[in-house]
Amino acid sequence: MNNEEIIRLNREYTIFSWAAQAAVDPIPVARAEGVYLWDANDRRYLDFSSQLMNVNIGHSHPRVIQAIKDQADRLLFAAPAFATQPRGELGQALAAIAPGASYGPSKLWPVASFARVADALVRAGARVAVLGAPGEAALTPNMHAPSAPPAINGEVQPC
Repeated sequence: MNNEEIIRLNREYTIFSWAAQAAVDPIPVARAEGVYLWDANDRRYLDFSSQLMNVNIGHSHPRVIQAIKDQADRLLFAAPAFATQPRGELGQALAAIAPGASYGPSKLWPVASFARVADALVRAGARVAVLGAPGEAALTPNMHAPSAPPAINGEVQPC
């Protein structure tokens, strides 16, 4: 696919974030390696943003690619209700460096969207306001998402 086809396809079937859609002039990215991106015409660009901080180890890092391949060979996906070795190990590694250990054990909540995170933060804030206990806000069993925010009208309500 050439640059023009990539751009046409994206303009026709996708929305660009934080942009007036008619004014968007995207760079068509066909591949990436290290700190560089290339378009379909093989023009090279220096990626100063690390793709918005998501790949600051560099694009197509061989160790990351190998880790993805190794995991895909074992288990490509498991629903949130299942326990997996990578999920447990990630939770353990993050708990070791997470702030707030004085409130109790830190736990990882892997979610698929920011909406769930935002919902949980609103609920945690409401619970802190009601209970006055930051530790309980993070550990209360009935915190869940997705749901309507408990304080949409400015009044704090119990979750």
